[in-house]
Amino acid sequence: MASTLVVAFSLFLVAHRQLAPGNSTLRLGLLLGTPLCWIGLAYGLAAGIMLRRPLISATAAIGMGLALLTMSPQDAFLGCRAEPDASDDLIIASINVNYQNADPQTLDGLMESSIGQPDILLIVELSTTLRDGLRPLLAERYPYQLLRPRHDGANGIGVYSRWPLRDNVETRLGWSASLETVAETPEGLLHLIGVHLTAPIGTDAADDWHRGLARLSHRAQSSDGLATVMLGDFNASDDHQPMRSLLAATGARDALDVKGCGTDATWPADRLLPPVSRLDHILVNDRIDVLEVQVEPAAGSDHRSVAARIRVRPG
Repeated sequence: MASTLVVAFSLFLVAHRQLAPGNSTLRLGLLLGTPLCWIGLAYGLAAGIMLRRPLISATAAIGMGLALLTMSPQDAFLGCRAEPDASDDLIIASINVNYQNADPQTLDGLMESSIGQPDILLIVELSTTLRDGLRPLLAERYPYQLLRPRHDGANGIGVYSRWPLRDNVETRLGWSASLETVAETPEGLLHLIGVHLTAPIGTDAADDWHRGLARLSHRAQSSDGLATVMLGDFNASDDHQPMRSLLAATGARDALDVKGCGTDATWPADRLLPPVSRLDHILVNDRIDVLEVQVEPAAGSDHRSVAARIRVRPG
């Protein structure tokens, strides 16, 4: 009986991911829908085999097949792929450093990764203390900075850039601050929207999260044809219908879906077990080619950083 219930609930999670409306009051799978689904189906398959219940094991196997088709990134089985380096490539990165983290070494993994040091870096949950600690480390490489740190860090955010930033705006997609700017890169203008959306835990927070994704969609569609990147901590994965609606409405692609390995979860990164959900994203529009993606641990943070090597297409 327990096996039947577990399999039924797991199949419900698969169906909910595909069918639930954006204003669903069920709010299932907000953070753990995918791992719960896989664990439940794997349990049902094993239990069905051991208990010699072919209907349970067959149903679980079919459910795993459906989940595989609907929940896995498109390149999950093709391996990490990267295009050859070129002089006109740009490297952009996002990291949620954790508002309680004041250690500048939290950037070490990102800055020393094989993809190379970012040309443009978004830091989420930037505290005034961490800003001060990073100043001597980042000032030379990033002469152009758009920083909105907070004393407690929770709603702090900042953009560090090698190139001039213009049209700078601090926007409110929800309770947390977000930044919008245009970088004057050697390959042309790059519209950046730095994102930190509310974690959808509780009714009020989930409503704010929905509104934030809707406002973000509007901002991305108002880019006047510029190459556009949305990056940061979305507190959403593609298991969430509103996140998939954002991608559909804007035509954006997740860099990790384009060139990732299919297992690039970013949260929680401070547990004994590996991360289970991809909450941190670099989303690009059709003016941008994604050439390589890297996910790195960040000391003292519960998120992994995400970096992408991109190429801007001529306008």
